[in-house]
Amino acid sequence: MIPVVIEYRPIPFLPFRRTCATALPAHWYELTPDQLILIPAVAAGGIDETNILKVFLRIKKSLVKKLDDYYRLCLVRNLTYLSQIESCDRFIIPSIAGYKAPLHKLEGVIFGAFIFGDTYFESYMNGRKEDLNRFIACFYLKGSFTEKDLDARAARISREPIEKREAIALNYKLIREWLAAAYPYVFHKPEPGEKKKPLRSGWVQVFDMIVGDDIAREEKYALKPLSSTLRYLNRKTKENLKRK
Repeated sequence: MIPVVIEYRPIPFLPFRRTCATALPAHWYELTPDQLILIPAVAAGGIDETNILKVFLRIKKSLVKKLDDYYRLCLVRNLTYLSQIESCDRFIIPSIAGYKAPLHKLEGVIFGAFIFGDTYFESYMNGRKEDLNRFIACFYLKGSFTEKDLDARAARISREPIEKREAIALNYKLIREWLAAAYPYVFHKPEPGEKKKPLRSGWVQVFDMIVGDDIAREEKYALKPLSSTLRYLNRKTKENLKRK
């Protein structure tokens, strides 16, 4: 967080001054839910600078208007990191439509739910806008993940503001960056100039590789914790590459 101190005159024609101490987020993971939700609207050009600073500094709009142009410019420059994707290991928005987000580092997420969620996210990013709600329904839950009521959960989530839903999708891009750093052999990131390959080009194939011929225990594998499954895949992929 970047400390910010604002000195102002509450009554312009009187010499008395007041000081407001606040802070500006310096990284994605420092954002509050309200700040994250604002970003899709900012990207679309629907929010002016005054309202951006109001939310990011968590101060009244009237106080933002007291800032001179140079000070405002300096503050906005400190938000340039929002144009880049950083690593973040959690969902910043804690709940939506009564469903709760996973804990830090996707603790509590099972491998089966992740397969569905990540696949729906890819589909949404490729233009199937209706899969945004299904993607969210795979991670935001009440209790355990089940596929049978996925569409019902997605329908309920669809009634939430689009800005909030798009912010969760944006947040997942940050989580993918964290996954790529934590499990580099599973989530390959292309080098500069390298053509990007479809990330996790088929979780079904990955799942089949884990299960093998043990079809009777397929459900057991789907219920395994995501973290332990990804550690296993990361280790096995690394070992296979060394053999080549």
